[in-house]
Amino acid sequence: MNPIETAHVYSALAPWLIALNIVFGLLLVTWMERSRRLLKQAGDYRDRYFSTIDNLAEGVYMRSLSDGKMISANKALVALSGYDNCAQMLETVNGPNAYWYVDPEREAMFRRVLERDGEVRDFVSEIYRFKTCERIWVTEQARLIVDEKTGMPQFYAGSVRDITPEIRQRQVEERLEKLANNLPGGLFQLVRRVDGSYVCPYVSDSFAALFGMNGPLTRFDPTDHLSRIETRDLPEYLRSLKRSGEELSLWNQEFRCRLETGATVWLLVTATPERQADGVIIWHGYISDISERKLAERRIHRLAYYDTLTDLPNRRMFTTQLDSAMASARRLGAYGALLFVDLDNFKTLNDTRGHDVGDSLLRQAAKRLSECVRECDTVGRYGGDEFMVLLDGVGTQREAAEAKAAAAAHNILLAFSREFDLRGKAHIATPSIGAVIFHGEDRPAQDIINDADAAMYEAKRNGRNNFVIFGPDIGVPEEIEEIRRASA
Repeated sequence: MNPIETAHVYSALAPWLIALNIVFGLLLVTWMERSRRLLKQAGDYRDRYFSTIDNLAEGVYMRSLSDGKMISANKALVALSGYDNCAQMLETVNGPNAYWYVDPEREAMFRRVLERDGEVRDFVSEIYRFKTCERIWVTEQARLIVDEKTGMPQFYAGSVRDITPEIRQRQVEERLEKLANNLPGGLFQLVRRVDGSYVCPYVSDSFAALFGMNGPLTRFDPTDHLSRIETRDLPEYLRSLKRSGEELSLWNQEFRCRLETGATVWLLVTATPERQADGVIIWHGYISDISERKLAERRIHRLAYYDTLTDLPNRRMFTTQLDSAMASARRLGAYGALLFVDLDNFKTLNDTRGHDVGDSLLRQAAKRLSECVRECDTVGRYGGDEFMVLLDGVGTQREAAEAKAAAAAHNILLAFSREFDLRGKAHIATPSIGAVIFHGEDRPAQDIINDADAAMYEAKRNGRNNFVIFGPDIGVPEEIEEIRRASA
């Protein structure tokens, strides 16, 4: 093709070439604009992603897998570590003296789990807050990040959450639960619903042990518990609970209860009521076994009110019972009778055969006196070789009262006519008995005792081993004291 022909061809194609250049130019501009928008979107996405990571409540970090150094950390982790900015934190964290875990073994364990599973879940540890070295509790999650081309792990990313409040709360709860279950008594909550029914939403394990039950209680029915309470104690138990609920006052009640083992123990319940807005009342309380205390109280009571040699009521106890009998006689318009019994020639026995033999006679004499009176009557030891007998229900007529007193005295004289065995030797111990009949007198019990004492010395003056009822002809106290000195 000659040059002229070539020029004609180019001349014919020129408009098409121009058009193609324009099209390609437009396509290039469109592609470049689209690429710019995509790059901007990618940048915006990256910024939003890192902004989101940076503003998460949990700490987030990235660490190198080769040397373990931290590459990045978000604001939450920086704050958790006690720093103001990431640069400060990374400088310390990646330094030679940085310690994260309180237990050094935890770091090796973390790496083993990460390498084995490719991830770590719920890794709870106590750590040091980097800046202050304060010890806190955290839970960690982590995952290996793998190179898409080589498939080899490059680093790992993880999150850290401060769980110190939850751990502290759990530790407190465990400590309280341990205390509750190791107390000598039991903790409980008792709820009275609006309809009047009762439930126990909580009882400690030691509560179950207190009632002789094996293992922890999954359910405790307070209504079933009532059937275990001693019948004599149940009315006051219920009254005290009702009163506490009505007055919102401390519930404090002692009662006897039968255990699963069949034994009966004394229990003390102490609880504070709390009224809810809906009218429900919750008692927060403690129950303890006071059997040992009750036993000690009974021992102290016996020491204070009972004679240790004969186990009879002593002078103090007997005088109190006489006061009650006199008050009852005044109230009912009835008579009462008191016998004063003294063993004849007891001092001679004590001096010749010794106090041990004398004590043996006193014990046997106390037993015989108790056997020859009615169950409703009271026998007491006044002191030395002196005993007293309080006769109950001797009637509303003086003659009948005197007859019953005389009958009781004759029974005693008859009982003492039998020999006593004192270390293998027979011994006769006769009693001298004085009696007084009282009827509504408004005077001290000691006056009644003095009258019976005077009648007893009148019996001694009449030859001993007999019985005299006090009357106006009985000697005055001065004369009685003379007889007492002469008989000593």
